[in-house]
Amino acid sequence: MEITIYMRQQQRNITKTILMMVARNATNTGSAPVNELQPCNEAEQLCFDDAVKRQERRGRKAPILRPSHNDEKLMFDIFRRTNGTDIVRDERIELPENSAWMSQSFQTTLIHPFPDNRNSQNNIFGGYVMRNAVEISFMTASIYTQSRPFIECIMDIAFLSPIKVHSFLKMTAHVVYTFEQFMQILTVVQVMDANTFEEVTTNTFNITFRAEQNVKEVLPSSYQETLWYINGRNKFQDFQQLKAKRNTKSLKV
Repeated sequence: MEITIYMRQQQRNITKTILMMVARNATNTGSAPVNELQPCNEAEQLCFDDAVKRQERRGRKAPILRPSHNDEKLMFDIFRRTNGTDIVRDERIELPENSAWMSQSFQTTLIHPFPDNRNSQNNIFGGYVMRNAVEISFMTASIYTQSRPFIECIMDIAFLSPIKVHSFLKMTAHVVYTFEQFMQILTVVQVMDANTFEEVTTNTFNITFRAEQNVKEVLPSSYQETLWYINGRNKFQDFQQLKAKRNTKSLKV
């Protein structure tokens, strides 16, 4: 089931959340059928069709991030700005003014969930993971901007595997992209089994924050960080499109 939640204040939509829910049978041994929906008017049909398109996108395997031609030009430009023109020497030049290294712009924490944080499936409740991920993302953005940022958008949260009660949660929030007052935070959730100490990545969060003033430009210093930078820029562009679409609908109303 896809559930859409709208939060309204003073007759204006301020938040929209889309959740995917899975029905389980009474013994929690398999899935349970749910009643089908029948749209009754044009507006409901549009909502239904949009949900079908999102479900089709979810069913596709996520492609490995491969830089486009424009991305490669951007990568080379960043390399020139941070390593100069000598590709033989592996030496960084001084940071451009009002910027910071991505490798130094992160915060991490380790959390031990307790049984009271478990859900009906005897796994750690997803809301508990989301709350802690948002909190460390907020703290990372606050430390980076040295101010109080505001959450603008949270997108594409996927739970790749259940989190058992006897687990440790390792959360790391990285500043991966900045533009004027905005910054894109990538928060990675890794689960460490308390018995085997094996680590598995279970979640990634992409959160857009807005500061009261322009923020420092974050710059990558490795190939992996550059891919994060490109992905963060893509997520920010998706946010801009959502914001423009929302403003267009508001004008029509």
